[in-house]
Amino acid sequence: MCDILIIIWFIMDQVNNFSNSEVQQNLDQAFDKLENLLKEKLNTNNYTSKNNETIVSLNAENHQLNKQLLEKINECNNWKTTCHEVINRLNMAIEGIRSILNKEHIGE
Repeated sequence: MCDILIIIWFIMDQVNNFSNSEVQQNLDQAFDKLENLLKEKLNTNNYTSKNNETIVSLNAENHQLNKQLLEKINECNNWKTTCHEVINRLNMAIEGIRSILNKEHIGE
């Protein structure tokens, strides 16, 4: 931004002091440079703005994905608990059946 102000000051100084064609050419070049710097600055600001928008969007998506991951982890843990309970009940049933079979086998 400081560069732009210096260029503007230089241009105004040239306009006030001289009016020949060489100075006019220098002024045209200075205005072209100023225009290019402004375009570059605007493009940089737009690029930064787009990057910031992308970062915000990605952060929101990341938050949502983390939330979904936690939900899936909790769901998985619930299923693990349920499976563990079913396995324990099946083991108890197997032991009960084994005990009954052993009693019948002994009674024969």
